[in-house]
Amino acid sequence: MEPLNSALAPTLLIVASQPSLATPWLAGFQAQGLQVAWVDPACMAPGQTLQESGAVDLLALLHPEAWLLLEEEWLTPVLQSDQRRGRQTPVLVLIPPSELDRAPELLQAGAADVWSRELPMPLLARRLEVQIQLRRHQRALAKQLRYEAAVAECARMLVGRGGLDHHLQRVVEILQAASAVSRAYVFRNHQDSEKGLLVSQVHEACAAGIDPQIHNPELQDQPFASDAPNALARLSAGEPFVGLVHDLPEPERTLLGSQGILSVLILPIFSGREFWGFIGFDDCVQASHWHPDEIALLRIVAETAGLAIERQKAEDELYRMAVRDSLTGLHNRRHLNQQLTNLVSQACREQLQFSLALLDIDWFKRINDAYGHPAGDQVLCHFARALERGCRSYDLLGRYGGEEFLLAILHADASQLVQRLQQLRSGLQQSPVRFQGRAIPVTFSAGIAGSAELQHPFSADALIALADSRLYVAKQQGRDRIAAEAVIAPI
Repeated sequence: MEPLNSALAPTLLIVASQPSLATPWLAGFQAQGLQVAWVDPACMAPGQTLQESGAVDLLALLHPEAWLLLEEEWLTPVLQSDQRRGRQTPVLVLIPPSELDRAPELLQAGAADVWSRELPMPLLARRLEVQIQLRRHQRALAKQLRYEAAVAECARMLVGRGGLDHHLQRVVEILQAASAVSRAYVFRNHQDSEKGLLVSQVHEACAAGIDPQIHNPELQDQPFASDAPNALARLSAGEPFVGLVHDLPEPERTLLGSQGILSVLILPIFSGREFWGFIGFDDCVQASHWHPDEIALLRIVAETAGLAIERQKAEDELYRMAVRDSLTGLHNRRHLNQQLTNLVSQACREQLQFSLALLDIDWFKRINDAYGHPAGDQVLCHFARALERGCRSYDLLGRYGGEEFLLAILHADASQLVQRLQQLRSGLQQSPVRFQGRAIPVTFSAGIAGSAELQHPFSADALIALADSRLYVAKQQGRDRIAAEAVIAPI
């Protein structure tokens, strides 16, 4: 009789240091139709010693649903091994009939059941069968409850307020823990004009001991149709892509197998009618079979994520419409006033220096009259883009109304803002607006006010009024110039 091979997956493992001690139990349970094997606790697993610090590391050889039948002396070492590996292997302890009064003590110590050595084998086999079925039902129920709780938590999070990226990351963390898979992740689809549909990993959660892949360049901007055509066909049709990797078609079998994945479940995420991406689950430890109930529950999360993404898009669009000018895309007057009030408060509180300019496109009415309003709109957009190119991310820029624009820059006096606007004028001279084959020259006038000019504390209205008065002077003096600190400067 050979010791247990790690490839076996027995229902029951008999732990005995001598074959002669295990043989009667082995033969008896096999006669009852049970899958049973023997393990020598002194044997070695490949590359490691099973005898470590006095605790027998039997779990290196165990199938997840295996049971142990052992002598009392091995109970504590096996439970210690369990604890190190984070498992709960059910242990059946054999004791002499004369010691049955010690059964409560052994049960309290962690044994799943205590058997007398002299009980009839058919009775023990039936008792084991009942124990196995009961434990499987308990595990299935616990898993179902765990999934339902996880799905409910994910749904509450996704329909709530807050950053969507943060929520999706928490979702994969919650579902990875609930499903006990090696890795859970989210991939985002994006279209490329040359390469077609590409896919990139954007979120990930891994079990202990599993290497993260979120920063793996091979999982970014990958062509979906060529790398995983069968998965793409299933997912784009709204169906899951699921199975044991060795049963999958090519090229998915080679692609996933090369990553050490044994089983996979991938669920599509749709935002409206758009195939936005997918959420997936890899098992690299064992080839797990996904139950239809698990798939159904996880699909709820994928569908809820799609609704959350759709809602986020709508909210982003509403926000954009609320703070952006519909023609130029710059911030609108309402947003500018709000941000300028905050900027002035910060400047007064922290003694910051900043300058503000009001800019007005020269002779804009004449442009509309001469070329038509579509040409006027093109001039506004052209001017807005030229302004944007000269701005930093933290500068305040927007369309203040009609052909008037506002620019405020931090940590700068009026002379520095004049230099900015000189660069703007130079750029406009080199690139006039092209409309229906004609070149439309664009110039502007500007009035500048600096925070250092006003007595603290001052208001945003006072700063704008000063800049506006200087803009009026610049226009009165012939346009195409700047007025700053009572100085009219041609530009």
